[in-house]
Amino acid sequence: MRIYEETRNNQSMFARVRRNFFFILIGIFLIAVGVFVTSIYADSKDWIRTEATIIKTYEESETLVEYTVDGEKYGVWLSQYSSGYEPGDTLKIRYNPENPSEATAPSMIFPIITFGGGIAAFAYAIYRIVTDPMKRQEFEERKEKIRVEGNSPEFKEEFTFGEMGEQKEYYFRFCGKMNQSHVMETPERTPIMEAKLLKFKLLSECDYEFINHLTGYSKVHKIGKTMSNEHNNIKTSAWFDFDGENVWDFIHVNGISVEPEVMSKFMDVRFIVKVQGKEIGIVRTSGTAIVPGVKANKLTEKLVAAGLYKIYCSEENVPVLFLVAFALARSDNFICY
Repeated sequence: MRIYEETRNNQSMFARVRRNFFFILIGIFLIAVGVFVTSIYADSKDWIRTEATIIKTYEESETLVEYTVDGEKYGVWLSQYSSGYEPGDTLKIRYNPENPSEATAPSMIFPIITFGGGIAAFAYAIYRIVTDPMKRQEFEERKEKIRVEGNSPEFKEEFTFGEMGEQKEYYFRFCGKMNQSHVMETPERTPIMEAKLLKFKLLSECDYEFINHLTGYSKVHKIGKTMSNEHNNIKTSAWFDFDGENVWDFIHVNGISVEPEVMSKFMDVRFIVKVQGKEIGIVRTSGTAIVPGVKANKLTEKLVAAGLYKIYCSEENVPVLFLVAFALARSDNFICY
């Protein structure tokens, strides 16, 4: 388990290009594929057009066709397939007049798709590079507005917070890969906050219901896949989307700050949580001793485990501390500013 704080205030051109290098790389790759395929088709532009008859298809990837040149029949397998192909159907092809047994069925659909995808990836990277400073400025303006005017009523209704108050100990844990839910509970195993997975989606955002068992309030949030940045094969930051916004942006724009402190050689880390500069609680990494059914001993107490935390706060501040622990757990303890 690692701790890293990355500032997102570095708006140099190099930093912005590096953050979008993946999309630039995809753009280069797709355009190169488009050029390569187009060059292959260009080699057959002087070949003779004719009509071929489909004989059969193979494993939804190749099609055997038959055509006639100067009274002689030829058969060739084409790397082309459509679910609509039926034996006896006809297909437009080109054959090499110098070698009639060589034929192809050129189509510009694939190179157009690859070119279009490459250009789109490039355009998206440029858009992000150009607009990132503007978005950052907008973020800082939102943050300052909330500092002056206070959080929105909707935010305060769900993520309540107040003075430090009387601190109590709570446990936060990941419930396992089967249901992928997260729960915050008392040492007596009474749930007080929960992020319950409602619907898992492999390629898109998942629906999580945040439930406050103390107040009965609940709300469904869209939680994206965890993303990360790396430098020299070392992870430098991690985040995920929370209702379409970087979770750390959502946390920080609402005046919440998280300050990590390494407490021991076992990577025991405590995260001091503040709202508008005032401390309201602590999230601290934990060993597996807090997991139900695990026997407490020196190893399970000291050796920290992913997604497990002890939380110290008042009941009023439980929702904010739960949100921070949820963000830390899904970001592998990487805080992205």
